[in-house]
Amino acid sequence: MNTLQYIATAIAALGMLCARAEARSDIKEVAFQRADGVACRVTLSIDELTGPPTIWGAEGARPATLASSLRAKCKDGTVSVPREAFLDLGNPLRLAVELAGQGYDIVIGGAQGPLAYVARLHVEGHAVVERDVASTASIPAMTEHVSYRENES
Repeated sequence: MNTLQYIATAIAALGMLCARAEARSDIKEVAFQRADGVACRVTLSIDELTGPPTIWGAEGARPATLASSLRAKCKDGTVSVPREAFLDLGNPLRLAVELAGQGYDIVIGGAQGPLAYVARLHVEGHAVVERDVASTASIPAMTEHVSYRENES
């Protein structure tokens, strides 16, 4: 391979890296304190769609983006977040945290046109233990509840 071919290959590789970097749409972060005063941060990464065909926020349509990672870290440890708790959330637009009961809820809201949803991932200790998703645009509203507690099936 001559020098010109090396340069062409390097330019092509750089172009692919730039294209991959441009594919990342957004990162949303929320910093908060738990009820016990411990500082925490939740980070949601949003990428172009590469996921399953049935996705909240785009029933019957292909969403432009999809939640690709969700991390929650507190000063006293990292929260265990099951991938299935967020991988089907299309077009996530809002990330919030609400103190709730014995823990807190990571709240993700998303939509595409009139199709909207709110997902609540309930955290206790260092684990997401439940997920509730509700469509805010359907009549009657569609809902889904999933438990990630070890002693429930």
